[in-house]
Amino acid sequence: MATTTFSGPVRVGNASAAAVLLATTTLSLVPTAAANTDLTIQMPAGIAGVIRLTSFTTTAYTGNTVTVQVGTTSGGSEVVAAVSIKAAGTVAHTLVAAGLGVDLALPSSSILYVRIVQTATVTAVGAGTMVVEFIPGAP
Repeated sequence: MATTTFSGPVRVGNASAAAVLLATTTLSLVPTAAANTDLTIQMPAGIAGVIRLTSFTTTAYTGNTVTVQVGTTSGGSEVVAAVSIKAAGTVAHTLVAAGLGVDLALPSSSILYVRIVQTATVTAVGAGTMVVEFIPGAP
């Protein structure tokens, strides 16, 4: 079972100016020895928007190809299209639609669906973390 950790909100900007609050949540990206490993992130109710998603591969994955995608439906890629996370390193994901970060205000009890896809050789070797940065809704 995946673990989701929230931190923040963090006030960004000049205290005398209109400030933007940012918060983050993280998800462990640990594959199973299967073609697809499905994980979920339970987002807080009423967030104003997802700003950025970043994956940090800490232990290289050993499948032939290893990608991650993020959607608003199970197995979907409405938020982030499939991109390789096989090698150790950092991937700053591109949101599928221009301006999606501003437009992705999720309804109450919204879930982001994360799928790790392995082709040819599938293993349970590899690890990483996905960080989702978002603007919380009004308190």
